[in-house]
Amino acid sequence: MRADCQNPWPSMPHVSPHSSQAQHGSQRHTLLACGAVGATLLTLIALGHDGRRVIQLMALAGPALAWLAWPVRSPRVHRIRSCAVWLWAMGFALDGVIRAYLLDTYQAAPDSSLVQSAAANTNSRESAEYLSMHWRSMLVWSGAVLAAALILGRYARRGARQGAAWPQWAVMLLCAALVVSGIAYVSKPWRRLHPALFWADWSRSVQALRAGWADQQVERERALERARAAAPVLVQDGPATLVLVITDSINRDNMALYGYGRATTPRLLAHKAQLGDQMLVMRNAWSVDASTLPSLRNMFNVGSPQAQERQHVLALARAAGYKVWWLSNHDDVAIEQEHARLACWTIADLLNIRWQGDRIDRNALSDSYRWQIPTLPVQVQSFEH
Repeated sequence: MRADCQNPWPSMPHVSPHSSQAQHGSQRHTLLACGAVGATLLTLIALGHDGRRVIQLMALAGPALAWLAWPVRSPRVHRIRSCAVWLWAMGFALDGVIRAYLLDTYQAAPDSSLVQSAAANTNSRESAEYLSMHWRSMLVWSGAVLAAALILGRYARRGARQGAAWPQWAVMLLCAALVVSGIAYVSKPWRRLHPALFWADWSRSVQALRAGWADQQVERERALERARAAAPVLVQDGPATLVLVITDSINRDNMALYGYGRATTPRLLAHKAQLGDQMLVMRNAWSVDASTLPSLRNMFNVGSPQAQERQHVLALARAAGYKVWWLSNHDDVAIEQEHARLACWTIADLLNIRWQGDRIDRNALSDSYRWQIPTLPVQVQSFEH
């Protein structure tokens, strides 16, 4: 055989066993990282969403997982990717936890009128009171956020670092996932579920709602004009004093007047024992709505809820000649603008109270204001705590 003859079979590249093991180990670490990040996101998204929404949110989160599986060589790019993937994933995690908390506590979505009205109508004092009452449940959900942050932070740093060739099936699966994510971002109904877009729109809606409540002077003047046009009259001569007491967040299951074992309503029980049948106790009554603002709106406005020009009870009372006072421990914007300012005077106007730094209940009913009551333009017999 001639020494210069060529080998008809192409020579195969030599791959050392150590290099092959390193490549397989890198692939396993990348798959583990993608699996851990994906499983964490899927768990938290499923807590706050249901059905098709879970698939839509996972499709929107797909680019972060794809980038985690894409090999990078530069240490700087690797650090940037780790931070970006962690921030991206934490956005979805926070979204899922917040939605899960609202579902568990109020059976409501964040874009429901209940949640948006409460957020627009709150202030720093009420927020502090809310935290003092619900800190235990919020601590539990905060623990879920912290656990997710630790898991995502650990595995976001384990993305693909070496240029090892992926199997063909893995490449096809990654391309299919990117196609689904692309469709999700092209579709507006899907895209608006992205936490960054959703919560930005949510914040704008809350701000718009708050701005609409900021000054209801025109609406109040229209309500007074409608009441004067209706020309209500009193059917009885002589002085008349009507006291309407409205309580918030109370359930008759915890009231002794309705059969609860503990004496939670001793004064109502005493009045019932003294007055007998003259005191009417309604046992088949329900709230007109599920939250404070819609309930007050339906209680004070006469007519169908769908009617555009309803009569407000306080405006009708003023048109009939009543002097109206409003005493409340609510200082939120919507209640004040929609209802309280229709009264002739509020407790803040009468007693010159400033709500900063203390509860309104203590300010309005404290001994320091007891002796200011007789200076009001009414005759008050007593002012109890």
